[in-house]
Amino acid sequence: MSAIPPPPIASAVEDAYEVRRESVIALETLRAKRGIEGEREPRSSWMGSWVGLAAFGVASVAVALAGGAVTARRRNRTWYRRLRKPSFTPPDRLFALVWPVLYTLGAVSAWRVARTPRSPTRSLALGLWGAQLAFNAAWTPLFFGAHRPGLAMADLAGNYVSLGAYALTARKLDAPAAAMVLPYVGWLTFAGVLNASIVGKNR
Repeated sequence: MSAIPPPPIASAVEDAYEVRRESVIALETLRAKRGIEGEREPRSSWMGSWVGLAAFGVASVAVALAGGAVTARRRNRTWYRRLRKPSFTPPDRLFALVWPVLYTLGAVSAWRVARTPRSPTRSLALGLWGAQLAFNAAWTPLFFGAHRPGLAMADLAGNYVSLGAYALTARKLDAPAAAMVLPYVGWLTFAGVLNASIVGKNR
């Protein structure tokens, strides 16, 4: 006995249902794929744009200019020349050559981190970058302005810790960004030894 074919209406309903089900599956698959790709793409923000790069650069330049204004005062230059310093103290012109490079690398590093997707890790990294810049800004007024090498040494330690923490955090987001501040870490290591030696020689 042959099977009785389904009514035309019932067959059409089943076909329509099957087409709808396949469409829903295809749409969900497409949404999931786009969602994964979207997570890999940086979310746009002003910090990740050219405006952000300019902002990080301006902040670094402001710190550099403020520090330069303090060291340029005659009484501060005279005080520094009279300090007993170790033999490995570099000439003043070397500082003028090194710091612009370090500030530039630091600004670009922060900008690269800002271009990564928003996350608690990114927020932490940018906060640490701001902290190290604040410590950096405070060192010159403490050392040259207030003539307090010991207090400046404590500030430098804070700068070193915050910069190191920034490098470790940034590495999780953008390895080149972390590598960009390694010369700065090395310079702070040298500056710390120099600062400590000056404190010891001028008690």
